[in-house]
Amino acid sequence: MPSASNLTRLWQSPLELFADVARTQGDWGHIDLGAKSLYLASHPDLVRELLLERASQFSKGAALERTRVVLGDGLLTCSADLHRKQRRQLQPAFTRDRVRASIDTAMSYTKAATERWTDGQLLDASAEMMTLAQRIIARNVLGVAISEQDARTVGDALDTLVQKFGWLLVPGSAILWHLPFPAMRRMQHARKALIDLTRRMVEERRGRCSTEAFDVLSILLDEDTQTTGNPSQVADQVLTLFLAGHDTTGNGLAWTWQALSNNPGLEDRWHQELDSVLAGGEVNNANYDDLKLTRQLVLESLRLFPPAPAIGRTALEVTSLGGHHVGRGDIVEVCPWTLHRDERFFANALEYDPDRWAGGLEKTLPAGRYIPFGLGPRLCIGMHYALSVSVVTLATIGQRWRLHRCANDPVDVLPRSITL
Repeated sequence: MPSASNLTRLWQSPLELFADVARTQGDWGHIDLGAKSLYLASHPDLVRELLLERASQFSKGAALERTRVVLGDGLLTCSADLHRKQRRQLQPAFTRDRVRASIDTAMSYTKAATERWTDGQLLDASAEMMTLAQRIIARNVLGVAISEQDARTVGDALDTLVQKFGWLLVPGSAILWHLPFPAMRRMQHARKALIDLTRRMVEERRGRCSTEAFDVLSILLDEDTQTTGNPSQVADQVLTLFLAGHDTTGNGLAWTWQALSNNPGLEDRWHQELDSVLAGGEVNNANYDDLKLTRQLVLESLRLFPPAPAIGRTALEVTSLGGHHVGRGDIVEVCPWTLHRDERFFANALEYDPDRWAGGLEKTLPAGRYIPFGLGPRLCIGMHYALSVSVVTLATIGQRWRLHRCANDPVDVLPRSITL
């Protein structure tokens, strides 16, 4: 395919392009971009080799590198050496005990947010879930509270950045960023709104740090950490975790509501589980593990609608994957969106079937087959947190409400993710 055509499709409809390449070229596809070669790895063995076994031979992809202009040097965008240090530093905020401690906060925030809903009300489910996820992660992970207005500001800014992100993929984008083009100005204003909120959260938390607290901001602001005296690095970490964390949870919940609305029988079964397990009470540590179908719904939504629909890496040296030559500087993409929809790896792959996860399927799948949170050294640090909050939020809403689509119009799929 001509490189100009490929560049256009990569900008405008990347998922469609990757699906076409996987279908026509198989497990190892080539996309001509002119000056560079882009390869698409569409088999779990290749995915495992790229992201896990040969991870040290690759750096994060070009698209992720370009997000540094927005996110700075946080956990998502930093170099491999700095990433290892930052991950070790932040890990205490994401232990099993910390994740389980987040259940009560997620439940209480969800109850409060839905108390203003009324029967028959028209809701933008995606916006509602994003706002709720933002407020929960701010309290649970960062130890601060944000208002609904703050959450809407974040949502608007993120929408702008996603819509205009293609500009950052254009050669010379580092120069374009500083030029007075309307698209660049809108992105700069959006970034400023995010930075202003982030700095306000940092300052709010700074005066309340405790050696017994293990939220991210307490760790970052602790006098013994390496980030002491580096406000910019603290802000970069906060912005990265805040945006990536809420985006994963909010998107997954929105897709789950659509799936339930499209499957009345499944929805009825799910409400039977809620009635049986919760018996009119609240989600807590004692009954959380019994919400098996609820967790399966979340896992299936992450399969069909992965938070990071594409994961890119750039070769640091001449190497090979599955016997295929990869030159220094070549780009290798993995597309969980297409991988998770491949009939070879999931039976009836295009069907929304949470029952496939009964019996703990996710623990038995070969590495590289199911990768909604990535794989290898850059596996999402908040994976278990996102799953936990999603289950709690879904169950808490489901106790009182059923969300149904008000029209049968197709739902547009916009690749919006800053998760990997």
